[in-house]
Amino acid sequence: MDLIIKKGKVYYENRFIDSDIGVRDGKIVKIKKRVSNAADSFIDAKNQYVVPGIIDAHVHLRDMKQSHKEDFVTGSRAAAHGGVTTVLNMPNSDPSALTVNVLRRMDALRKNAVVDIKFFAGLRDNLNEIPGMNDHAAVAGYKVYMTGDSGVSREELVNIFDFFSNKLFKIWLNSGQTHSGDSLPREKFNQKNKNKKIKRIAVHTGDDKPGEIEGIKFVSGLTGRFKIPVHICHISTSEGIEIVSKNPDLTSEVTPHHLFLSKGEYEFDAVNPSLRSKGERPGLWKMLDKVDIIASDHAPHTLKEKEDGAPGFPGLETSLPLMLNAVNKNMIPFERVIGMMSEKPAEIFGLTNKGMIKEGCDADLTVIDLKERWKIRGDDFCGKQKWTPFEGWEVKGVPTHTIVNGRIVMEDKELI
Repeated sequence: MDLIIKKGKVYYENRFIDSDIGVRDGKIVKIKKRVSNAADSFIDAKNQYVVPGIIDAHVHLRDMKQSHKEDFVTGSRAAAHGGVTTVLNMPNSDPSALTVNVLRRMDALRKNAVVDIKFFAGLRDNLNEIPGMNDHAAVAGYKVYMTGDSGVSREELVNIFDFFSNKLFKIWLNSGQTHSGDSLPREKFNQKNKNKKIKRIAVHTGDDKPGEIEGIKFVSGLTGRFKIPVHICHISTSEGIEIVSKNPDLTSEVTPHHLFLSKGEYEFDAVNPSLRSKGERPGLWKMLDKVDIIASDHAPHTLKEKEDGAPGFPGLETSLPLMLNAVNKNMIPFERVIGMMSEKPAEIFGLTNKGMIKEGCDADLTVIDLKERWKIRGDDFCGKQKWTPFEGWEVKGVPTHTIVNGRIVMEDKELI
């Protein structure tokens, strides 16, 4: 064996069992009470939990012209430090991931990352680029913004959905506005791509409460018309979750900052969508059993940029710890956190052999001490930005080891 994880409480087939895990050539090869002691490396997981590696499906790793904020190496180290083994990177970088050439450039950048990085390609007026981008193995899906500089109009969004209605892809939606473009002739496109894997479209729907709700309603109507599966990003309202939960073609996502922070509690609280009032947050928690995934929306900026109103927070290193703390407070079952942060992201975005502990699957694993108490401090972060709205929060529960494709990248809370 290359690695044996000993005496852990392993999450296997929807329950915890006392077991060892044997790893060889990046794969899980043995799950049994005791695996032979012959191995190159060992992890003693006694009194700790071993869960499928955390998959963060909403991350902005920046790099290129935004490398002062974060880059693929520092962002991947932040991910590993937070117990995350796979990240899905958003397309609104500089330059934006709207072409095959930019994706190739990003692919080269991820070579030195310590976790797996997949990409969302952007959709705007670039439908002619879709066949080439779909051939890119690292593309997990496509993202549409309905707001901001990257946004498309509703008319353009209809054009995009019409183009994708052959069901070869899945869409990730950020509510907002879009741009139409010349599409490849449908017959030629279908013939070329008929055996290609389905990829989801994600949508960013809106930033204020009315915009979010109206955007989700509009997208929900389009899925009924075009029968395209769509993922709605970072929902911040209970009303939005309710709409999504009634549409089998939609999946949903919430962020820890929308679950734990209220508007006005933090000096630099700008984020898209906006934080909601303290009175509205309990409604989000009440609807959490209808949400598919939790994702960080890791969006690092320098403090100077933040002071100038840049929206977003670093989140890769706090997302899992905050949810573990919620487990310890009986706010959510541990099994539910695993489902929302490992299993369901792998299922929704087609990440084969990830999101589960099973013989033959990728050895992407997160080891967790559910009892350790500690304080969140930005100075301890491994990402480029050393600040957080959760500064000084005392939490209970911490990832201690992160294993990516059988390689230990964090051991005893220290990156290797």
